[in-house]
Amino acid sequence: MFIIINTDRNKGIIRRVYDIIQPFNIYLKKVRQSLELSVAKMSKQLEMSASTLTSYERGERTPSVEFLTRLYKVFNINTNWFVSGEGTMFNKTPICNTLTKSEFRNEVIEILKEEGIIKKTL
Repeated sequence: MFIIINTDRNKGIIRRVYDIIQPFNIYLKKVRQSLELSVAKMSKQLEMSASTLTSYERGERTPSVEFLTRLYKVFNINTNWFVSGEGTMFNKTPICNTLTKSEFRNEVIEILKEEGIIKKTL
């Protein structure tokens, strides 16, 4: 499974691909079930289609770092738990209140690298 990061959204050509070591789809479904949200309700909060969310939960599609960043921000998920299963599912206080979107995105990428969940492959 891979996370694809578009580096040029206008051209959509240049991409960096990261290999995910852990099956994030299991943790994604646990988050949704813990929040007692339907796929439709969770996808609406994440501003995406229900079919895309379902394909992420099934491991059929590859999430972007932007999706993971939105997931962490919207639901205040503990990134350590999400990538390793260690700790609590949710943060006690929001971790992204003082960061810009770009800073938070970069922080998510660094956490995923540090935890060994992603590695640069291209």
